[in-house]
Amino acid sequence: MTEIEFKFLVPKERLQGLHWPVTCMFVRAVEFAPDDPVVRGIYAVHLSNRGNRREAIEQIDAAIKYGADDANTLYNAGLVYLDVGDYDKAL
Repeated sequence: MTEIEFKFLVPKERLQGLHWPVTCMFVRAVEFAPDDPVVRGIYAVHLSNRGNRREAIEQIDAAIKYGADDANTLYNAGLVYLDVGDYDKAL
């Protein structure tokens, strides 16, 4: 994979027009709504895409704890577990 291809796979930390880094916005969202599985699930996917696998697993486990019946949460959990190589949990 070339460096140019890799740049498009990893989301930017600072988006144009956004005053704060993306991770900072997720941290604020988790602090505002700590029991919201959607926030934690999307944050976990973001962390996984950025290469922070351990933190992504922590966030996705919390998302499952708060929203185990939510299809979106389970889908995001599958993506994160697939990314980290835990194929049994991804299913």
